[in-house]
Amino acid sequence: MNSKLIVVVSIFVLITISGCTKNTETNTDKSQETKSNEVIIDSSTIDSSDIDDIRKEEPSNTVSQLRRKLYEAGVNSSQITDSMLEQYEKEAAEKNIDFAEYVREEVNK
Repeated sequence: MNSKLIVVVSIFVLITISGCTKNTETNTDKSQETKSNEVIIDSSTIDSSDIDDIRKEEPSNTVSQLRRKLYEAGVNSSQITDSMLEQYEKEAAEKNIDFAEYVREEVNK
């Protein structure tokens, strides 16, 4: 009797679980379904060799250039304002010190 009860409960649990995962998709328009599965190939694709690697381009903004120098030197500049960066650059130039090293020293004070 105990084994029959376990079998019945197991079947009930399996039916309940499979009912929960049953696909409840409503009727959809076949044209929409096809559009979502289509891959459009454009004949005017750009050759990858024609695209410059954006990481190699130099930023046009002075502050962006300064932040990039700090990033490449491993210095987090997220808490430094733009005006402070410009001030640090000026002070480093006056003292003939590497900008990234100067900022690192100033941040660690």
